[in-house]
Amino acid sequence: MSRITEIQKRSLECWLQEWNIEQELRRADVPCDERPAGNGTALHGTPREGAVVEVRQIRLLYPDCSASWHRPVYLALLDHRQDGGILAAPFSRFSYPALPGELIIEREDVQLRVISLWCAQEFRVSRLALGWQVDDLDEGELRMARSVYEWIHGGEDVPGEIKERVGPPLIHPLDPRWDYREEELEFLEALRPDAEPDVEKLKYSIKELPIEYRSKAADSPDQSDDDR
Repeated sequence: MSRITEIQKRSLECWLQEWNIEQELRRADVPCDERPAGNGTALHGTPREGAVVEVRQIRLLYPDCSASWHRPVYLALLDHRQDGGILAAPFSRFSYPALPGELIIEREDVQLRVISLWCAQEFRVSRLALGWQVDDLDEGELRMARSVYEWIHGGEDVPGEIKERVGPPLIHPLDPRWDYREEELEFLEALRPDAEPDVEKLKYSIKELPIEYRSKAADSPDQSDDDR
């Protein structure tokens, strides 16, 4: 099992501070349902004249469903797919990586600092064209993002300098990142209003403790947080 590096520890500490602040703000708000509404029906628009969608772009998704009304959705366009779609990964709402599949690229804009490769999915070009291009990934950023995406989907291990840019593994059953992960999965499911009923639900592919084991292990939280 690989150990968590000092850089990952410091990064996780920063993420936990952001998470705790968000939780405090939520508790201070007027009680409401925090969960984005279900898939529902997408709002269909017409792409602006001259809209060009290309790999390497960073695009703001047009607010066409309940999830994208809930918060802005910035996407890093990673690769073309055989059926004509584009593989795109959302940016995290936090400025530090929480999970092994989240990559920090250290931009000044907080909303464009961390790419969530673990939940990359295919988008239709026509849907992406409704939104706005806000920036581009440079060659190094695109290379790192593709490397992490392949790694978390069973590819070759990433170089050490890239691995230090991703979040540490999830081990302890009481780690708040489990809650964060579930929130993000729910958000991303709601982001697919046009998904067919038989489309397989999003899965988090990093091998971690199953929920059944977590519920039992929570009674004995003496497991090491430094081992994977």
